[in-house]
Amino acid sequence: MIEENVLTEKSNGEMIGHIVNNLSFKDLVPVILMDQSYGMFFYLDYENDKPSELKIQSYQKVVHTEKHNIVVAITRDQMSDMKIKDLDSVDLLYNVLLNECQQYMTKAFISHLKELAEITYRKSFSKFDKMFSFIYDLFKKKYIKTIKITDNKQLLLKILTECNKITAKSRYGMGDYIVCGAQTYTLLSENEYFIKNITNHITPYNSGDMYLAGQLLGNISVYVDPYMKWAYTTVYVGRKIKENQPGINFMFNKNGTNICLLTKGQGVPAINLEFQTTFGDFGQHPEHNYSKFVYKLKK
Repeated sequence: MIEENVLTEKSNGEMIGHIVNNLSFKDLVPVILMDQSYGMFFYLDYENDKPSELKIQSYQKVVHTEKHNIVVAITRDQMSDMKIKDLDSVDLLYNVLLNECQQYMTKAFISHLKELAEITYRKSFSKFDKMFSFIYDLFKKKYIKTIKITDNKQLLLKILTECNKITAKSRYGMGDYIVCGAQTYTLLSENEYFIKNITNHITPYNSGDMYLAGQLLGNISVYVDPYMKWAYTTVYVGRKIKENQPGINFMFNKNGTNICLLTKGQGVPAINLEFQTTFGDFGQHPEHNYSKFVYKLKK
């Protein structure tokens, strides 16, 4: 029989504060705190009736959050070892739980970013690319359009090109951040226009998470996803979204968050975290705020 006791060591407000304030993507999308599991949101977007005529329309969208659960536990032997070293097992599990929660949200954000960027990427195919893509589909393979670069200057030029495309399509502003892997970051860090983020530090709540590595030309933030393989040479470009603008929005139901201590046999603790979140796509064409390209380094 499992006894469930409220985890009084940490308040609900403190826990939500740790999660929201340490989200690695909080500067890229609006973080909307909700009081219930659903909400109605308003945003402005452009509507093209004629090629030479633009209209601004007000839209509304109803968003429902999804429930998630994460459980971390510890064995009796591990508890005994921690007591010898005067370590608080509950506090340790709490930190691990927050870290896992934030990594889950970041992975969900990157997955959402990839989906929208893929739409823009496919729309950029030429007739020949579409033909090759059709042939690859017949053999159940995925066609990847790549560009060849020789140095980091050409890579920077391609990033600027994609940022400007976002300006023309979204009409809200240019792309101002990229998400890439370690190889791309290493290549960009050798560029004279790259400024490293020397103030970046990894806290107990976001270790192993996506992190801000630096900036290009002072206004394009470079984020590194540690889960991307070294040979992964896809670069995702996006625009930082503000409230009431088209793009990805993150909703967090603060009243749907609950943390409790599950005491199993002989007092072995396990902590369960329940939270409700979702990512909403606002706008008639939210993919216009995101793009991607794949490069091949030619020596």
